[in-house]
Amino acid sequence: MILCPDSEVRVLDVIIPMRANSMLKKKTDSYLSYKALLALLIIFSLFITLTHTLLLVHSEELVSQSNSEKIKTNIIACIFPLSGKYESIGKKALRGIFTARKLLQHGDDFKIVVKDYGGNNLELRKAFDEVVTKDNASVVIGPFLSSSIKEVSESAKSLRVPTVVFPLYRGVFHSNPYVISFSYFLEEQAQVLARYAIEDNNIRSLGILYPNNDLGGLFKEAFIKAVRDYKGEVIYVGSYDPKLLDVSTEAVWIKSRRPKAIFIPDGATNSGKVVTKLRQEGGIKDVIFLGPNTWNSRSFLQAVGFDADGIIFTDFFFSTSRRWIEFSEEFRDTFHEEPGFLEYQVYEAVSLMFHVLKTPIQKKDQIKERILSLRDNPLFDIAQNIDGGLDITPKPLILTLKNKEIVRIK
Repeated sequence: MILCPDSEVRVLDVIIPMRANSMLKKKTDSYLSYKALLALLIIFSLFITLTHTLLLVHSEELVSQSNSEKIKTNIIACIFPLSGKYESIGKKALRGIFTARKLLQHGDDFKIVVKDYGGNNLELRKAFDEVVTKDNASVVIGPFLSSSIKEVSESAKSLRVPTVVFPLYRGVFHSNPYVISFSYFLEEQAQVLARYAIEDNNIRSLGILYPNNDLGGLFKEAFIKAVRDYKGEVIYVGSYDPKLLDVSTEAVWIKSRRPKAIFIPDGATNSGKVVTKLRQEGGIKDVIFLGPNTWNSRSFLQAVGFDADGIIFTDFFFSTSRRWIEFSEEFRDTFHEEPGFLEYQVYEAVSLMFHVLKTPIQKKDQIKERILSLRDNPLFDIAQNIDGGLDITPKPLILTLKNKEIVRIK
């Protein structure tokens, strides 16, 4: 042990605490400076993050506003074959649209952009892109042909524009949430007729006589399936050349098989002639004839005879229904001819679009939302399909002939 004088002890006692305090103070000052710097860094980081977030939100709002400004709810584009092989179909559709515009109170508030693609699918894609990107249409109406519908399906999806099409049968397009089909599908017609015959009239044995073409084949398969669904039996299936309409051999088979009802899915005039030949030339009297919505026309009445009985067919309108009368009178006054099924179908679809778009929207997806909100209406069955698109099907009716007129049974 080393002994130090008292004075030295006291000096040492003082010096050691002072050094310790000085070191502690330096450490404390350094720690406080570190905390201050860290706090400043945190505040600065928060400021940068907040500023960046606000700028993003503001940018998104600007983009949203820009997009909203681009959406013109009063622009409806129509793409039809107004020249070429299918010119007559396109012109009928266009007349249905113009009739809708004249009849509706807000029809003049809408701008109709019309594009002709001449039945050429390359021109169709070009026309579709133009009406969306240049004309800024909120919705596209058309086309009609199955091949054309398939052609624009991907464009509708990539451009995210609701597109109203009119397919004859299901399965024309797949996986497209932007396609809105407006159609009384042939499969639905077959179901309605089979259900009426089997469940309402207890007819269990049925036959099919169909035109030997693609559409006739589709109708045949749909009706066979529908009859089986309702526990009926198809006991006769025959076909004929739609150009020759020779059904003499089939009449023999029908008489031998003796079905209670025969489904004939052909056009109005051809169906009328086939029914007449079976009754007059084939001697088939006590058979009920079932037909699709093509029979709902003056041409069928003229071909089959105004006094024909045992005729049952389906559609979603008839000659004395209020909406048809209103439409057909305006159509005749404007175009000086009788309208048909196609014109009326397009008229109803466009009328629905006018109703949906009369109040401005902020984004095109709202069109589907507004259509779905009309599911409880009395005119159409509206459903979202598995692909996200919409199926709009008119409420079906059962029709017949009475007193030289088409009348409703059910």
